[in-house]
Amino acid sequence: MANLSLICATLMSIFVIIILIVVFAVQGMATTRVKEFPGPGLYTDIRVGLQKVCVHVKDSSDSCSTLKSGTYWKGGRTYLALGILGLFSALCALALTIMILVDVRAGCLSNEQTRAKITAAFFGVTFLFTTAAWVSYACIVYTSDDFKKVQFGTQTVKLSIGFAWFASIPMTVMSLNSACIVMGSLN
Repeated sequence: MANLSLICATLMSIFVIIILIVVFAVQGMATTRVKEFPGPGLYTDIRVGLQKVCVHVKDSSDSCSTLKSGTYWKGGRTYLALGILGLFSALCALALTIMILVDVRAGCLSNEQTRAKITAAFFGVTFLFTTAAWVSYACIVYTSDDFKKVQFGTQTVKLSIGFAWFASIPMTVMSLNSACIVMGSLN
């Protein structure tokens, strides 16, 4: 039964790694669609990522620009820094979980209890970094006037944060759950 729970922890750490990579790559931490702009029957999509903002008008190509200053830049840089630390700790937790599954014993990892505690600690660190990344981005960006009052042409638009919620909440829950699973495998 312990192997099954460790396999679940391994799969969850793989999902956390995939979600982090997707968040780094996708331009969708905040999105909106402006209808009837720039004219009747047209629409414009705005996507704000960690490092870029992209605008897409119907039937044309994307126009993206790199964020160089401002609230979105600060939030994106903070998320990126903490997210990279979370990614490295998730990779270490994944490697250690696999080492437990295949029973690799070396140095300080020769004791089964020590291996599980170190692995759970890496999952805990992953939880802390991914949670801190999400919370810091939310505090910096989502509470700012830049986010609340986006002027686009003559319209004030509201950005949606659905993708950010979808990506961040499962990521933090899975990393914490993996830590608990590994610690529970000690019994």
